Amino acid sequence: MTKTSNPDNWNHFASYLKQELAAVLLWSDFPFFAETTLVNPH
Repeated sequence: MTKTSNPDNWNHFASYLKQELAAVLLWSDFPFFAETTLVNPH
């Protein structure tokens, strides 16, 4: 078993949060995209 330091754990956690928050921000743009697509079908 490898022992990791507390800063390593925090860095891993911070990078995980960045990925998750990026996905949330992208998902929050979806309703606007969906509405414009439904209103203006091509």
